[in-house]
Amino acid sequence: FTMKVCFVVLLFEVLVLNMDGVVSKDDGTACGLNAIFRFCGSACPTVCGEPRRHETCEKPCVPGCVCKPGYVLSEDSVKCISAMQCLLTIAPHPKKFQNFWPIVAMLGNKE
Repeated sequence: FTMKVCFVVLLFEVLVLNMDGVVSKDDGTACGLNAIFRFCGSACPTVCGEPRRHETCEKPCVPGCVCKPGYVLSEDSVKCISAMQCLLTIAPHPKKFQNFWPIVAMLGNKE
């Protein structure tokens, strides 16, 4: 009986709690701040300064940490930063900024 209960609990965790390939590791910091683990994440994540990088990606998905919605990888690909922080980082560089409208739209500021 105990073995059946353990199996049912384990099955529930796998099927219900981890939907969409999202896994919460420990206290949520295993992937770093503002990141989550996915079994099938993008092999070409959005990086600050390269907002359309993922659009041309032809690589298969890979397991690993990805930025939460509203966050992008910093230009050095070390941590997930907010889209607004990214915009403030690249604003002094108008050429980079002109290609960043997807992030501006995501923030709801289209001007």
